Amino acid sequence: MNDIIFVHGFGVKKDSKGLFSSLAASLKNHGYRTHLIDLYDYGKMGVHVNEPSKQVSYIQQYVKKNNITNPILIGHSMGCAILSSDPELYESAQKVILLAPAIGGNTKNWRNNFITQKSALVLDDGGIRFIKKSLIPMTLPGAFWSEIETANWIEQYKQLAKKVPTTIVLAEEDEVLKNRQDQCFEVGAKVMIIDGADHNFNGHHVVLEKNIHAALLNSL
Repeated sequence: MNDIIFVHGFGVKKDSKGLFSSLAASLKNHGYRTHLIDLYDYGKMGVHVNEPSKQVSYIQQYVKKNNITNPILIGHSMGCAILSSDPELYESAQKVILLAPAIGGNTKNWRNNFITQKSALVLDDGGIRFIKKSLIPMTLPGAFWSEIETANWIEQYKQLAKKVPTTIVLAEEDEVLKNRQDQCFEVGAKVMIIDGADHNFNGHHVVLEKNIHAALLNSL
């Protein structure tokens, strides 16, 4: 049985606001074993967003614990950057699918957007703690910022595509990536576009599922 590991994006739980739950249910019906993993820590202080290297270690621990070999990796948004950050994680994969992959490159502005929030507190390590709209505290530690500041996600995707069959699925009306998603055509991966879809593919899950099935069938 083929295992599929889903890697969620920034600020969400393992189901990626329902996107992965929908895809996992569909893929289970086609004989795949699906795995959704929470890569953040949760406690009395709310949500702790781990740095990319720690998120990768959580995935690797899960893979080892569940005896998963040659999985298919599916990431969404920043989850694509996470799964492509460590060759040790993806080199054993049989296929990788990147959904609306994060591009990066504007870390300073992004960090300032959090700092200027009324509830924001700058921590001693350079991290930020703030209150989400859901009234749940979220912490972005200094290690998170230091790691993403030095990362080049497009270059990561290029290296990934050289080693593993990779498909990128873009959302035509992506309000997060906007025109920066043109950079994805430089990666060297197969690229699909979902017409009319936003960054989270809301209202387009069925079309997305069909495209993912097509990508998987072309590689298995």
